[in-house]
Order: sequence, then C-alpha cells, then structure tokens
Amino acid sequence: MEISPEEVQSRIRQGRGPLLEWLPENAPGDSLAAALTAMANAQGGMLVVGVIGPTGAIVGVRDPRSAADRIVQAALSIEPRLIIPYPQVVRVPERPLVIAHIPRGMPHVYACDGRFLIRQDAENRPLSPRDLRRMFIARGELSFETEITPRASLDDIDWEAARSYVGALSSLTIAANTVENTLLRRGCLSDSDGKLRPTNAGMLLFGTDPSRFLRGAEITAARFQGDSMTDRFIKEDITGRLPSQLMRAESFLQDNLRIGAQRMLVEIE
Repeated sequence: MEISPEEVQSRIRQGRGPLLEWLPENAPGDSLAAALTAMANAQGGMLVVGVIGPTGAIVGVRDPRSAADRIVQAALSIEPRLIIPYPQVVRVPERPLVIAHIPRGMPHVYACDGRFLIRQDAENRPLSPRDLRRMFIARGELSFETEITPRASLDDIDWEAARSYVGALSSLTIAANTVENTLLRRGCLSDSDGKLRPTNAGMLLFGTDPSRFLRGAEITAARFQGDSMTDRFIKEDITGRLPSQLMRAESFLQDNLRIGAQRMLVEIE
C-alpha cells in the first residue's frame, strides 16, 4: 500500500488516533512492537517513524534502511510473528520517514512481551480477559465447544447416552474405551495432562446436568395469551442434555400452537 507525502502530512496534522501512531527513529524495539501489536489486534493502521512530540514534528530519520529493518525485527518479535508489508520510505518534504502499514483483519491475536494490547483512541491498552477471550473466538483461535468445562469430570457424563450415540454409529460391539475414543475424536472429550475431561460440547450433548457447569445451558419456553407480552403466560424451563431439550422444546411448541397455526403447519408438511 503506497502512500503519498501529501497524505502522510495530512494524517499527521490530524493527530495520533486509532489508526495512526508515530515514534522517533531511536524508539526502543519494544515500543515499536507494542504499537504494531495494538494495531494488529484492532483495526490495523499506520506506524510512522521519524516524527516526534505530541504535535507531530517531522524530523525524519538518518538511516531509512536501518529504521525499516528495526520495524521488521519488532514485528517478528511479536507472538505469533506479525507478517506485514516491508515498510515504505516517504520524503516529507525532504525528510525521510519510514512507514509501516498494518492491514485490517489480521488472522491472529498478537502479544508482545506476554502482553495482549489493543489500539484505543491514541493509546495502546491491555485487553481485558473478557475481550481477549472474545477476540480469540472471533479470530478462530479458540472455540467455545472445544474448551474444557471447568470443574467437570468424566463422572458428569451420561455414559448410557454416550454408548447409545456411539452404538448408532457402528454395529460393532461397543467397549468402554471405544466410547471414550469416539467422544475424544469428536471433540466431546479432551486430554488434559494425560487425563480425559469433558469439553463444553461433550457436556451439552452428554452431560448429566449441563446447566450445573454452563450458564445459560437451558431453554426457556413461554406462550403468552394474546398478541403482546402480558403477565398471563405459560412457561417451562427446559434443562438437561441438548438433544432432550430440543425435543421437549418442540413438544412445548406443538402443545401451545394456536389451532390456525397448527393447521398451517400441517398444510406445509
């Protein structure tokens, strides 16, 4: 992504922000890495080396190639390595600036020196645990289904339901280790330090009491009288394994459909 000297000057006049940071030529490597990390975890942006002060005084750099190499080294020191285009040298007007472009929508969640940073306004701020987890999930590096359920053990699995499920997959004799291996391969169990433990998917599908371990692992079904929500309604809190919940929710729906809706459902079928 090439940028003109005029555009560089225009952006600097607008000041630091979510998409722009500047640093002097002698900025420490960890400062470069922090700026790159924060932008990569946010919306991307542009890092300009050769600008100083809060107002953005353009002083340039003495050795553009060395400054560009330092940016690349800082990017490679990030975990995982941040792969960005090689920095661009722009003369504004005759002072060379080195500009690193961080593309939007980077594929990973990045950390420098063990810190997960994000660009907010004109600052690099640490990600909160909740936002960090959301980012891991959003960028495909963490899946709720494959996470180990806290405090749950194999004793919390309904093994009769698990054996029935595995038996439906194969006509072979089902041994205990076959059931465990099948659930392991399908992501319902996970090996944690040599010990098998249920994942969230396994707990939802085969847990004896999923709502004991997972908040919101239930369905609340309600039917109100009339066309609006009033204090007159029929309600059922549906708990248990997910397949059972779905069947009970379907039964609730069928039992509480209005006659006209029932007739329309029959015609559609």
